[in-house]
Amino acid sequence: MLDDPIATGVSEISIPTGQVNNSWYTIDGRCLGDIKPTAPGFYINGSHKVLVR
Repeated sequence: MLDDPIATGVSEISIPTGQVNNSWYTIDGRCLGDIKPTAPGFYINGSHKVLVR
């Protein structure tokens, strides 16, 4: 049981300087690795949403 019943969430995620996250993720958060997906849909690469047609 938690002492503070109010959820605070995540305010910021930081990546150390010099490191680049080049992984691809589905819109529901599944990691696909470093290779660009070929199936149409919305993906997340780095911190950008990308539409693959």
